[in-house]
Amino acid sequence: MKCVYAKSRRGIRDPNKRKKIKEKAMKAGRDEASDNTPSPNIAGSDIPAHTIQRLPGGWTHRESQNPRAVKDLFDLYYVNFHPTHSWLPPKNTLSRLIEKIPDDFKFTMAMILYVGSMYADGVDNTSLRQEAYEMASGELPETVWSVQALLSMCIAAFGEQHDNYCGLWFDRARDLALRLGLQHKSFADAEEDPVLAESYRRTYWALYTQGSLRTVREHLGHWQLYQTEATTELPCEEWEYESGDIPIPVTLEDYDKKGPSREYSSWAYFVDLTRICGQHVVPLLNVGQVASSEAMDNANLRVESWILQMPPWKKELMDPDGGVDVILYHALGIAYGFGCSSTTKV
Repeated sequence: MKCVYAKSRRGIRDPNKRKKIKEKAMKAGRDEASDNTPSPNIAGSDIPAHTIQRLPGGWTHRESQNPRAVKDLFDLYYVNFHPTHSWLPPKNTLSRLIEKIPDDFKFTMAMILYVGSMYADGVDNTSLRQEAYEMASGELPETVWSVQALLSMCIAAFGEQHDNYCGLWFDRARDLALRLGLQHKSFADAEEDPVLAESYRRTYWALYTQGSLRTVREHLGHWQLYQTEATTELPCEEWEYESGDIPIPVTLEDYDKKGPSREYSSWAYFVDLTRICGQHVVPLLNVGQVASSEAMDNANLRVESWILQMPPWKKELMDPDGGVDVILYHALGIAYGFGCSSTTKV
């Protein structure tokens, strides 16, 4: 059985059509956050005894014994962290998976509760952090879910300035991903559920983009995934992912054939910027002293060209409903951080 993909909507220029698609995804998100929508049935698995007892002291005793407290942290993760780091399956999809195979998601849940607690006011999350850190550093099942949770833990650790853990967990996530074969198209193709297949593609390209950022940030000189031959296809738009209507995925080869009339997802443009970084920016970190002005100008021109080739409607960064395209916003921030001329208009 193969995935059934929706007709591609990449390049939809009509803002009203884009708005309808996003409204469908937003409605689904609101439904998931409502009391009537099923959240992970934590009380029916091993997870409650494992996690509710460790809820931070900021919760009252009554709340700490109530799965509602876990649901609140679960929601906080998806409201605050997931929009910018969207490789986990959409909330409703992950909830169903946790109910079906809870043992496979113990580390994922520990990570979600910890990261979610970082957005909770007045909550001491020491015990949640300890639990998540111990699991991230211990023995884990060799699954894509472990890769995803390790990558999220890496970002959380970086946010708390625990660079040693960040590097350790990123390397572990990358190595596990390569052993599993996430870089190969066949890995996602073997998944019958198009939403999960999309989640797998996002996981690989998230490792690719985050690895690039880490390389530049820490002046590592190179990153392994830039040299890795990847055939897995590029991620779709966020509203397509959240709505569950996954279009036929696009390959890097398809992307490289782009012309003025072809448009792609924000993730695809982000991956392309990362390739430019690997080819033209990272080498500047290895020159020893000062890079030549010619090399710096060339890198700058490539980044400027990347910005200029984007469709004007995407560079608005704001959808008709007021939602921010956080993936592209992130990518553009990185582009200007690479030294792009401030005179280039977005």
